[in-house]
Amino acid sequence: MTGPDIESEKAKNTQADHQTPSGLLFYGDPHGKWQPLIDSVMEKRPYAVVILGDCGLDKPLRHKLSLIWHMVPQWRWIIGNHDVDSVTEYEFLVESYPEGDLGGSCAHLDGYVVAGLSGIYSSRVWYPKLGGGQDAPPKFKTRHDMIRQTARADRFKGGVPRSSRATIFPEDHETLRTFRADILVTHEAPSADPHGFVAIDELAHDMQVQLIVHGHHHRSYEGQTVNGIPVRGLGSAEPWLWTAP
Repeated sequence: MTGPDIESEKAKNTQADHQTPSGLLFYGDPHGKWQPLIDSVMEKRPYAVVILGDCGLDKPLRHKLSLIWHMVPQWRWIIGNHDVDSVTEYEFLVESYPEGDLGGSCAHLDGYVVAGLSGIYSSRVWYPKLGGGQDAPPKFKTRHDMIRQTARADRFKGGVPRSSRATIFPEDHETLRTFRADILVTHEAPSADPHGFVAIDELAHDMQVQLIVHGHHHRSYEGQTVNGIPVRGLGSAEPWLWTAP
């Protein structure tokens, strides 16, 4: 790139640098693919980015996204089942940017309250019925319950085993039920997906959520829960900019 082309590119970059960030950009399971997010941030300049888990990181999150990190005022993530596949993948997400963890909590992003439910259901802990109905009793209600029954040698960093760091416990639902949120982001799917769970529908209803955004199944679609809450499922490495209707 030479001459006028360079000046044109400089002008575009200067204009982008002065663009006021706006909107929430959700990013479906990256699995190591970050270019669609980088391109979307450069084009859309969102106020916040929320990553839906399964990052596939080979370096710490902020280093991986250093090109665009400064462009976005707020970064948030929830953990996916593959983020615990190795110690390094876990550390590159969870320990490299703990302040971005949205799991089991909520954040005020661009004037809206966004809450997060990390991980997936597992029969080793709790597996609600896909079609609703009477659930089997959970094997562990809390992480503390699991830790008490886990040998010290099998604990990961003094807590639950690594494989269970991306597992939904009943205590996660109980915590989130104390919040009111506009948007609920999940890795696991609600009932709008063929493999989704009514338990998430019920949680979102209790939280008075107006929208659920989820990943995990790599299917891009619009739908709704059995109780009528709009759902947006995202494909792998799919960016989606949400702005208030």
